Amino acid sequence: MNAVRRYICWWTVYFLGIYVHLFSKFSSLKILKSEKIMLLKEDLRKIAQNRLKDSNILLQNKRYSAAMYLAGYAIELMLKLKICGLLRFKRGFPENETEFNAYKATADGASLLSTTITKLRQIKNHNLADLLKYSGKEVAVLARCPGEWAGISGWGPDQRYSARIIRKATAAEFIRNSKIIIENL
Repeated sequence: MNAVRRYICWWTVYFLGIYVHLFSKFSSLKILKSEKIMLLKEDLRKIAQNRLKDSNILLQNKRYSAAMYLAGYAIELMLKLKICGLLRFKRGFPENETEFNAYKATADGASLLSTTITKLRQIKNHNLADLLKYSGKEVAVLARCPGEWAGISGWGPDQRYSARIIRKATAAEFIRNSKIIIENL
């Protein structure tokens, strides 16, 4: 038994040593850092679709506040995907200044971003009205579905902290409005 413990202990120390060595050697790699990295365009779409599905499951399970929160999050992600298209972010949505500045350094980025968006924080936020404006879809969405937009425009990430009681009909309408807006983006 003691031999087994020593063997396990030795391997644990060995692998821990390798991990520490690799971490110190490659600490500048984004994979090993806790720094956020770019949200790829295909991931934005997939996550948005999944959050909308999750919101329906939460609605069915009487978790109305959480259902609304995730439906709003789905809209946010789809708006950020549209921003990627409009601003010609080829890989995805920038999560930090380094990625944003890399886009600005390209020929497309220099012309597009110099006149529209000068700071990442203008588009890296949760304000649906701002994101809609920068997505290039504001006129279309407000013309095609003004009532639906009015029904979701008050959404924000702070909603997850709300103790307010949400009724099923309110959550169902919010999710329906979210789907209509996403279809019109």
